Amino acid sequence: MKLNKGDLVTRLSYGHDLLFRVSEIHSELVELVGEDMRLLADAPIEDLVLVSEKERAEMSQKSREVEDYSYQLFRQDAKLLKQRGEYEVTSGYKSDIDFFELRGRVLHIDGDSFT
Repeated sequence: MKLNKGDLVTRLSYGHDLLFRVSEIHSELVELVGEDMRLLADAPIEDLVLVSEKERAEMSQKSREVEDYSYQLFRQDAKLLKQRGEYEVTSGYKSDIDFFELRGRVLHIDGDSFT
C-alpha cells in the first residue's frame, strides 16, 4: 500500500477506532495525528488502512452523534444540579452543610502546526 503525507487512515490493531492523518513516513513506521481527537501516535505501515471519503463521512457522523449525546448528558446534569440547588435553597433538604457548589468553565486556546 502506498501512503502519502496527509492521507486519512485507521489502525487495524485497534479495530479502526479513530481516524488519523499521516504526518510523517519513515521506513517501516508512520507518525499519525488524530483527525477528530487531539492525539499523536505511530504505527507500522502494515497496520494502517486507507479511508475513503464515504467512510470518513460515516465516521465523522458517528463521532458527531457521540459528541451530541455527551453534550445532552452535560445539559441534563446541569439542569439536575440547578434543580437540586433550588431545592436546597428553599430548605427542601434538612442539613447543615456549610458550602455551596459553583460550576466552573474551562477555556482552551490551542493551535497545532499541522494542517
